Amino acid sequence: MTHSAVFFSWSFLMNKHIHRSSFDWKSGITIVFLIALIVGIGFGIHAYHDSIMETVPKVLSFSILTIILLLLLSILYQVTNALQFYLYPLVFNVRLRTGEFLCLGGMSMFFNLAPGRAGLLIRAYYLKKYHGISFTDFTALTLTNYFIAFSVLNIFIFAVSFYLYQTQHIVFLSIVMIISTIMFFGMIISLLIRFKEPKKIWFLQKLYRAHEGWKLIKNKPIIIISGISLSLLNYFIYGMILYVISTAMGYSVGLLPSMVTGMITSYGILISFLPGNIGVQETIITAVYSLFGIDPVVAAVISVVFRVISLLITVIIGPITTAILLRSRHFTIKEALQFNTDK
Repeated sequence: MTHSAVFFSWSFLMNKHIHRSSFDWKSGITIVFLIALIVGIGFGIHAYHDSIMETVPKVLSFSILTIILLLLLSILYQVTNALQFYLYPLVFNVRLRTGEFLCLGGMSMFFNLAPGRAGLLIRAYYLKKYHGISFTDFTALTLTNYFIAFSVLNIFIFAVSFYLYQTQHIVFLSIVMIISTIMFFGMIISLLIRFKEPKKIWFLQKLYRAHEGWKLIKNKPIIIISGISLSLLNYFIYGMILYVISTAMGYSVGLLPSMVTGMITSYGILISFLPGNIGVQETIITAVYSLFGIDPVVAAVISVVFRVISLLITVIIGPITTAILLRSRHFTIKEALQFNTDK
């Protein structure tokens, strides 16, 4: 089994050999997306310079308590992510220590900022070397986690959208409800059907791996329910952060609209080609918040503040947790990134 597509970019940077046909299409799209993002940011700053200059002081006037609250919520968001690293190895009766899964979570989030989501590869290497979880099982469980969380998330997107639909933005929320319904049934059906492993089609290969992971986890309802709960808690915290930022800037959007905005950004992972969903996340937050009555420039600034806070926590915690884990386990980043997933 070769490296998953998410690792192609990082493998290239580490001078590892990969087939040109496997790399060029993804790198090409990434470069085009990055250029479009830079041009778009430049055009936006030029076109809305005055509005941006009027909005920025509202961010700089955040109280100390607001900043502390945002940092605490961001840390809690990271912790709930890390708890999933503790949860799914339980399928194989592997129980990570508290410090171990917290450090692994911080390290993984930090290196996912690199091209190719290198954090995933490092996590796979760690679980294989120190706990005997194969790369095949790791991939299957990771994809199953995404599928289950995404399926349940779509139920909540539908429910919240339906509630808001009664008072505002009927067309937009109708489209959201239709998309969430299609994705919910699509995800559920893909986990339940049986089919042979496809050899060429990338998306079908992911469906197959998710189905294999489902076979590992389907008889462990506590793990499934816990995983769903953690995912929903994640998106609740995400919405809370957006809500606190917008409220601190003097704009009352409401908690439910903030939550549905945060939930809809999850769709961005389907079209993102840059690390950390950069660009896509900000575009979605700006577009959805604008529909809820926030000026597009203000909505864009809110999305940037959210990004800065997330990055700040990641770049502070990431190196610390990485140093702790490397020292306690005696392995190197280069060693992990050269992990041969065929073994």
